[in-house]
Amino acid sequence: MNILNYISILKKSINLIFPTVFNSPLVLHISITNKCNSNCLHCDIWKNKDKTDLTFSSFRQLVDQASTLGLKFVTLTGGEPFMHKDFFRMLKYLKKKKLYVNISSNGSMINETNAEKLKEIEVDSVIISLDGTTNSHNKQRGQNNSFYSAINSIQLLNKYKVRTDIGFCMTKNNYNDIPAFLKLIDKYSIHNLYLYPFYLNPTNLSNKTINEWKNKDQKFFTNEQLNELKHIFNSSNFKSRFDKIDSLFFKKLIKFNSGEDIPLEEFPCHAPLISSIINCNGDILPCWTSSVKIGNIYTDRFDKIWHSKKYKEIRNKIRKNKCDVKNVNCFCSTHRLTSARINLLFRLKVMLGFV
Repeated sequence: MNILNYISILKKSINLIFPTVFNSPLVLHISITNKCNSNCLHCDIWKNKDKTDLTFSSFRQLVDQASTLGLKFVTLTGGEPFMHKDFFRMLKYLKKKKLYVNISSNGSMINETNAEKLKEIEVDSVIISLDGTTNSHNKQRGQNNSFYSAINSIQLLNKYKVRTDIGFCMTKNNYNDIPAFLKLIDKYSIHNLYLYPFYLNPTNLSNKTINEWKNKDQKFFTNEQLNELKHIFNSSNFKSRFDKIDSLFFKKLIKFNSGEDIPLEEFPCHAPLISSIINCNGDILPCWTSSVKIGNIYTDRFDKIWHSKKYKEIRNKIRKNKCDVKNVNCFCSTHRLTSARINLLFRLKVMLGFV
């Protein structure tokens, strides 16, 4: 691992330690709408007939209150965040507050005009969902033109020099696509690859869907599939693209897909210590896999909720490696805090034409 990687890890560690010690919300993940133009197999938010947008006034108050507590990073997600009528207004407000702004999108609404706006606003990064090559991605996203839209959005973001990451939701149906997928993204300036498994997320899945999935073996890999996945992760073609520190992450990914639980003692969680999830209806959750409502920004101030007795109890449990999330096998903190970073040296080789 080179010195740049060590510096990067050190910076990340400092950013995690200080907010944890001083009890500050480093990150807000804000779902600004539940409107979505995809029909993803691993998410049923698009089935929700009650379409809701977070109001701009509540969004602004939330950001103001969290900023006084030490907020640094904000991710806007949905649904599809570009479908919110005040989306660009929200982005401008976040940058006015000098915050790091990340967007999670399916890419379908990133046209020339919108890509140029993202550049002008100086959005820091955009995560485009891309779950494999053409057929795999279209099937998983439930749209025949979804792959083309995602690729077109990446090309436009590259054109306007907006930092681009990719989110790959790995399932039993698309894991074999990983080798071909890696060759595909070599063509573009991709900074991070967020490779994560399908996990039961109460934010995007109804209780009915979660219970149906819990009673099936569909989401877990067979022994044969796990061996194939190990072979992919151990291949030189795969390893050359990632830092050595990510090897631990990939081992956890295999373990998770086998159906085994990942104990907090083995892989600690920091989610409620440094971040909050805000739903489009105003509900505040401690993490993506929890259905525990701590408060609502429409009825209470965020700073009051952050310092509430209920939130403190959750944090104290997490510090002792205990968690009340029993209904799902959690992976969220695992993949977000050790996201697979595409190796800097490999990116340089691609740029110079050696790969």
